Amino acid sequence: MLFRSRGKARLLNALGVWAYFAGKWDQAVDYYGQAERSSLQIGRDFDAAAVAANQAEVLIQQGRFDAAERALGPAIRTLVESNAKTFLGFAVSLRGRVALGTGRYEQAMDDFSAARAISMEMGEIGEALAIDAHSAECLLRSGDAAAAATWAAQAAERAAKARLTDSVG
Repeated sequence: MLFRSRGKARLLNALGVWAYFAGKWDQAVDYYGQAERSSLQIGRDFDAAAVAANQAEVLIQQGRFDAAERALGPAIRTLVESNAKTFLGFAVSLRGRVALGTGRYEQAMDDFSAARAISMEMGEIGEALAIDAHSAECLLRSGDAAAAATWAAQAAERAAKARLTDSVG
């Protein structure tokens, strides 16, 4: 049946990605929600977890931290059960961003550390460097400007060694 197919869920996720990059964040959240529900209806829990993480990212950028946290809880459990480390690192970094946005700096740093370790294990240097930026922001927001500056400088050194700075302007 077309309306209960994986194709429908994938299409809704693609529309969510389009809406996200078009700056239509409310529409992206709606598409991602539909894609998650569609994935769950056909028993594709892993796909639903990945879409929930996408949705949480938009919710974080909108400052809707409670909704993002609600989306991430089940998604992270499913990703752990699936041993889906790439998506798990992304979801844990998002949980860290929720903690950062709500002033829970110690939890944020713990999540960023875990997400960075997963990213490095998977060879995702660019993702690890993005997490470094969030970690530096967390240190700065917590009032430790010196540690934030050190963290950022070390991340810049790692980026230069990884030759990732060429595309960053």
